[in-house]
Amino acid sequence: MVRNKATKKVLGMIELTPNQDDKDYEVSYQFHPTSWGSGFAREAITGVINHGLERIIAETQTANTRSCRLLEGLGFATIDTVARYGAQQRLYAIDQLVA
Repeated sequence: MVRNKATKKVLGMIELTPNQDDKDYEVSYQFHPTSWGSGFAREAITGVINHGLERIIAETQTANTRSCRLLEGLGFATIDTVARYGAQQRLYAIDQLVA
């Protein structure tokens, strides 16, 4: 769960799980609309990608331009598009240098 530090109010959720390909990890996130545009998702995703994993995958609907811009702004690159869940999805990846 992602909470506002000051108010402790739940803003959304973020998780890092094995991707369906079983070799990468996938970051997934959902935030309440009242917290959109406040930087909370960016902060939470940044924390996840700083875990030192070699590669992290993300998937979002192509029509969700705000989510696409967020991922691209964090350094994720489009690796594929697929039709899934009744809509066009964009698959992203970010490759990390592992120390």
